[in-house]
Amino acid sequence: MTQMNDTKDLLQRARSQFPPPEGVMESLRRRRDRKRRNQRIAAGVVGIAVFVAAIWIVTTAGSFDRSTTPAVNGPTPTTPPAYTTPKAVRRSRTVEGVTFSLRTDRSWTNGPITKLPDGRFRLGRLLISKSIVGPQGAEAVIFWTGVSGSPRAEPCGYWPDAPLSISAVAAAVATARGTELVSGPTDVTVGGFPAKRVVVTTRWETTCDPGFFFRWRSECWGPCWTEMSMGNEIQVWIVDVEGTRLFFEAATTQEASDALVRETLRIIGSIRFG
Repeated sequence: MTQMNDTKDLLQRARSQFPPPEGVMESLRRRRDRKRRNQRIAAGVVGIAVFVAAIWIVTTAGSFDRSTTPAVNGPTPTTPPAYTTPKAVRRSRTVEGVTFSLRTDRSWTNGPITKLPDGRFRLGRLLISKSIVGPQGAEAVIFWTGVSGSPRAEPCGYWPDAPLSISAVAAAVATARGTELVSGPTDVTVGGFPAKRVVVTTRWETTCDPGFFFRWRSECWGPCWTEMSMGNEIQVWIVDVEGTRLFFEAATTQEASDALVRETLRIIGSIRFG
């Protein structure tokens, strides 16, 4: 017992002779308090996470059950389609006494659109146009007229103003200045009548706007088509309807998607005469 007391006395004298550096005890105390505080925070975070997870499981369990198991006394839920195709409409037109119709959806606008003095707008019957980029300016246009023109469209002089076969007009289109031939002239039918098809691209801009081969007055309202620019693709069909030669043109810009180009082909393919 005496030996243990002597040992304690010796340790106390050693501590008194070699005290810890100033601030060490305070640093140890702060470290201990910080450790306890972090432990309390961690415990709180874990508790909150467990609570939130429990609420999420309770509120979503029913929805999981409905999506995997049909209701006992009700219809099986279905997911609505991401996109609904616009309702198709059939538009009727008459050119040089020949009546025809074509099928499009409502995203195509009748034109050209002109603004009247009283502020109202009038939709023309020379063309249809569609915009897929931006609020204005069309990426596709389809128009129709007689080969020798009409009150709504003036020819630009690529062929003489005289009775010509559809083959002669197709040859003039295929060799028009400022274009590069893509395909044709090709023998096809449109609405059951013989026709020639020619596809070209514009190599430089011309003064015969907006239709390259025909011009008309154009204002930029709605999906407007005001000019033909370099790189536009022009598809032309010259149709002989019992001696009356009609000119159909579909033009698309470089911003037009492949789907939009295919859509113009479907529209021409939907033409019915009479």
